[in-house]
Amino acid sequence: MEDGKWRLQATRREVEQGWRAVGDILASEGHTDLTAEVRSFLQKLRPPQTEREQIAATLRKHVRVAMDR
Repeated sequence: MEDGKWRLQATRREVEQGWRAVGDILASEGHTDLTAEVRSFLQKLRPPQTEREQIAATLRKHVRVAMDR
């Protein structure tokens, strides 16, 4: 695995852990609506991608569109 990919994944885990802690605090204080929003936000996060992976995904998308024409 690329060093950059490993760092992205480690950072993502830390960010998710922080948001989960925020959600837990909000839940313990009775802020159910905000807790739900935090949890929803976490579920919607896309997997981290390196710049190379983003470029490859964009190219694949353009190829599919071109082939559908």
